[in-house]
Amino acid sequence: MHNMLKSLIYSAIAVSMLASCATIQPTTHNPKVESVDVTIYRSGELQGSLTDAYVGWDGKYFAKLAKSEYTVLKVPVGMREFTVRAHADLANELTVMLKSESPLCMMLQVNPDNIVGLNWFVPSYQLKQVACLSEQQLSSYKKI
Repeated sequence: MHNMLKSLIYSAIAVSMLASCATIQPTTHNPKVESVDVTIYRSGELQGSLTDAYVGWDGKYFAKLAKSEYTVLKVPVGMREFTVRAHADLANELTVMLKSESPLCMMLQVNPDNIVGLNWFVPSYQLKQVACLSEQQLSSYKKI
């Protein structure tokens, strides 16, 4: 009985992890939809550097970043909820208002509240709106 209960618990955990895995979807730019460039940088912190971080908006993921990488995405203007997470992790959100005349830059970094091994309760990563980096600063990142 004890072994059966234990197996059931492990099975439930495995199913919930697989169901919550992030997958990348291709982005398509529709010229009829007003959009803005959003640049997302992944910090070079050692903590969390062994896992990729998935980032997207409105419930879909469009980029996967390793440490010291960045990407530029065309995002429709308006209120957007950006989401970041590790592959099988709790997501963290940042809601921003995108305007066509002002590109936006965000830094993806390790959540300081993260506790290793408790990713189902505390998100591993967070997004912060930041000033866009200069060309010189950007040279230390790899474009994806």
